[in-house]
Amino acid sequence: MSNVPVPSLPDEVPPPITGGVLLQAAWAGVALFAATATSVLVVPGLVVLSVPVALLLFVAGTVAFASAYWQGVQRSRDDAISVADLFFLTHCAPRSVRRSFLGALLAQVVVAMVTAAMRPYSALAFGVMAPMWALGLAGLWGARYGAFPPRNDGPQRRPDASAAQRRPPPG
Repeated sequence: MSNVPVPSLPDEVPPPITGGVLLQAAWAGVALFAATATSVLVVPGLVVLSVPVALLLFVAGTVAFASAYWQGVQRSRDDAISVADLFFLTHCAPRSVRRSFLGALLAQVVVAMVTAAMRPYSALAFGVMAPMWALGLAGLWGARYGAFPPRNDGPQRRPDASAAQRRPPPG
C-alpha cells in the first residue's frame, strides 16, 4: 500500500443561496424567451408561441415588480432603501446574486433587441417587454432578502441652509 493522502471532504456543505428559486426562475425565463424568440427567426410561423411567451413574461414581471415595490415600501419604514438598491441590488445583495440577476436582465435585453432588429416591424417587437421578468424578480429578491442599513431619521439639514438662517436680514 502506498501512503498517498486521500483528500477529505469538507465537514460542511456551503449553504444554498437565499432566494435561489427566484434566481432559477429568472434564468428559466431567459431560456424560454431566448428559445421562442430565436425560433421565430428560423420558422416565422412560430410567432404564435413567441408573442404569448413575451407577453406572459412582461405581465408576470410587472406583477413581480409591483410586489417588490410594495414590499420595499413596507421595509422602508425600518430600512434605508433606494430604488437602485432594490431593483439593481447595488448594495444589498452578494456579488454573485447581483451578477446573476443582472446577467439574466442583460441576456433578455440582448435577445429582445437582436431578434427585433433582425425582423423589424414584426411581432418580435413584443419581445422588448420581456426583460421586465428579470427586473421584477431581481426587485423581489431585493425586497425579500436584501440587506439594507437601518433608517437614520435624525435631523437632516443642509449646511448652506443653516448658514442662511443665521445671517441677519438685509436692511
